[in-house]
Amino acid sequence: MSVSVSPTGYGADGRRSGRGPSARHADEAYLRQTRELLDELDRVREDPDARERIYLKLTELHAPVARRIARQYRNRGEPEEDLRQVAMVACTTPSATSTPPTARSSSPTRCR
Repeated sequence: MSVSVSPTGYGADGRRSGRGPSARHADEAYLRQTRELLDELDRVREDPDARERIYLKLTELHAPVARRIARQYRNRGEPEEDLRQVAMVACTTPSATSTPPTARSSSPTRCR
């Protein structure tokens, strides 16, 4: 499964790429990929290597969203790189510390 679909119409660099019909398709693909990864995570409860692989894919999938959120807070006294770092930590920590049912209950469209 590839994680190259840009979530919510943003490109790999985190810049807005437009919100036409193709953006809606990208949103649906993004949500579908998130659901598939969470389902897979539920199936491999006892395999730490598989769980680590899925966590990495989830992080890669949600990284553009984390970067976009960090960019919203730039120029407010903190370096943008620090904001991005915190956003990525916030994105990876819940998936690595929660059980699959807890991870499933969180919103797939944002990092918590």
